Amino acid sequence: MSYFVTGGTGFIGRHLVRELAARGEPIHVLVRPASQAKFDSLVRACGDRGDLLKPVFGDLAQEALGIAERERVALRGRIHHFFHLGAL
Repeated sequence: MSYFVTGGTGFIGRHLVRELAARGEPIHVLVRPASQAKFDSLVRACGDRGDLLKPVFGDLAQEALGIAERERVALRGRIHHFFHLGAL
């Protein structure tokens, strides 16, 4: 099982991501390039489960979440739960 979270670096999202990390499954987090530092902080906050977090670079304001085609193909069929907590 794996998860995809938009808004994972935000106020509510970071709490959800920490709870999901405790389950021990991969978590793909949509991250704007400008929010890399917030993602890095989230990884640290998850402690020894931080390695479960996988950044997916994109932007909610863009078509297809701004995710590169090859990344979308790689994720296809691998996401079991999608949480949309982004501000847009």
